[in-house]
Amino acid sequence: MIKIYEMDQLDTWATCNLSELCLRNNLDSDFVVQCVEVGIADVEGTNPVEWVFTSSAAVRVQKAYRLQRDLEINLNGLAMVLDLLEEVATLQDEVAYLRKKLSHWEHS
Repeated sequence: MIKIYEMDQLDTWATCNLSELCLRNNLDSDFVVQCVEVGIADVEGTNPVEWVFTSSAAVRVQKAYRLQRDLEINLNGLAMVLDLLEEVATLQDEVAYLRKKLSHWEHS
């Protein structure tokens, strides 16, 4: 199964600031600020100049940008869609784990 809005590969950096995030991913800073304001990405720092993004927060912003660009979802909808995508991924991982565990017991 192809996961369309999953990152192919995480960058090697652990954190970045707003300008680095925008530069590395060709993102508009206003879009990133709005993502933080609606809770799409959690940051450390009190204002955009001080913000520090973890790699997972940066990935969420990248996903949000692609979803907004491709599907024209509004910002509040993006937060919900991203949360649901994460929940689906968690459930898929759990199902795979349980299938593996069940397979072990069936063959014992």
